Amino acid sequence: DGRVVHLRGYGDDGTGRAVTPQTGFILGSMSKAFTALVAMQLVEGGKLALDAPVQDYLPWFKVADPEASRRMTVRHLLHHTSGLPTTARRARTDPATLQDHVRALAEDELVHALGEVHEYSSPNYLVLGAIIEQAGGRSFAEQVQEGVFTPLGMSHSFTSPPSATLDSMAPMARGHRYWFGFPRPADLAHEADRLPTAALISSAEDLGRFLSALLG
Repeated sequence: DGRVVHLRGYGDDGTGRAVTPQTGFILGSMSKAFTALVAMQLVEGGKLALDAPVQDYLPWFKVADPEASRRMTVRHLLHHTSGLPTTARRARTDPATLQDHVRALAEDELVHALGEVHEYSSPNYLVLGAIIEQAGGRSFAEQVQEGVFTPLGMSHSFTSPPSATLDSMAPMARGHRYWFGFPRPADLAHEADRLPTAALISSAEDLGRFLSALLG
């Protein structure tokens, strides 16, 4: 009924502090859920059409198959049915931008025909993020902040580590890597160029607000 009934932090955040419900974590691929929501906000606002070709928003977009490049739609990206491979190329520039990664797909062959097979592939949401920026007329980060974080009161959710470090009530977790089977604290890189698919920051408490909004 819209209430959180259990909320607790577990373990160590990598700096010696106990994890709390407000501790920030890089969400990794859970970022995609926010990307999908922002895309649907644009659909409801009449700025994005699910069955419109990607090239309606990104005229320069292409993959190795010219016909697939013309026919790929926003819906294909949202549903992971575009055929884009999980191992698709990334931009080689350093630093890279979101658009750089999308342009790098130009030489990739699809591994399935459009719309025929669901195969989870992060590049779908890189392309979707670039479309969101074009259709919404603002950066992806701004649209997530203004369209989701702020209205849902997600005060411990951020689009960049510098913003998160200003949150004195909820420092970010450092992260861990495995060494010989044991987790060791490590500083994990923040992939700002892959924000729509891998790099939003949030807490257990804020994810509870997000889930409650979706279920409601």
